Amino acid sequence: MVIKTTFLQNYLSKEKIKAGKFFAMGLVLFSGLLSHIYWNTDIGDTLEASKTNIFEKAEYYRLFTTSFIHGDLKHYLSNSMMLFILSYFVSSFYGKAFTFFLSLMGGALINLTVLKLSPTPITLVGASGIVYLLWGFWLTLYSKLQTQLSPMSRILRVGAITLILLVPTSYSPQVSYSAHFFGLVFGILSAAVYYLIFKSHLKSFENWDVKINLEELIPDENHNDFTRVD
Repeated sequence: MVIKTTFLQNYLSKEKIKAGKFFAMGLVLFSGLLSHIYWNTDIGDTLEASKTNIFEKAEYYRLFTTSFIHGDLKHYLSNSMMLFILSYFVSSFYGKAFTFFLSLMGGALINLTVLKLSPTPITLVGASGIVYLLWGFWLTLYSKLQTQLSPMSRILRVGAITLILLVPTSYSPQVSYSAHFFGLVFGILSAAVYYLIFKSHLKSFENWDVKINLEELIPDENHNDFTRVD
């Protein structure tokens, strides 16, 4: 008996939500608008998060706003491309409302963690923590859903993307690498929880074509040996 299986589709093969690109564009433009306010208005300073205004003044709303403001135009542009790509992919497959909720709450949790653990007074601005959060979420679910690939193949693909795109090639004292780290960790944990909750739904899209060939030996009428037939 020979069993041949052919992969047909899985959750990531389904048609993407068409509004994903508009959501991603809106998220980038929203970040640009808040950054513009931060750069050019008197209320800009009320958007950033620091150890002082979070833990001493209890201005917790800043944990949300500071993820969408940037130090300057170069900083904004450097984050915008990856923010657009990742929010497009995640929202196209997992929904706009969920992606916005994940970005907003995940970004706030990253900022809170980094500020709490920082040994020195710092001010956090920028969406890089959210970018790494979305990377961790996407790559984790990719490795769980692409079951047509061998485990080693999935590990190599995820590892290659991580090394090429997520591991910095140079050091800058102005970059919060801890925000990148916690963003990636929280993204992985979020994906694990999401998979546990929606596993049945995600797996329901998996489809394989299974063909079974039965072979048996039957005696040849004119000989003492056997003839194999399908």
